[in-house]
Amino acid sequence: MNDKDKANILKWIRGWKQAGHVMERDRRKRLGAVSVEQAIENLDDAFESTLLVSPRRHKSGLTDLQRWLARARQ
Repeated sequence: MNDKDKANILKWIRGWKQAGHVMERDRRKRLGAVSVEQAIENLDDAFESTLLVSPRRHKSGLTDLQRWLARARQ
């Protein structure tokens, strides 16, 4: 790899690092503008639909987890 290639790679890395900072600022700005009430309202239909379609579990899954962990210890 020659010096020109190295310089181009470093320039590319700096560009993505700067873009990452800009994208993070934008993400934080958009998250700060989110209305929790509106988000809950938007997700309510999907949640209700899932409750109707998915079978209810009569157990939490904790016993299954304990069984898997016990097997992993063996």
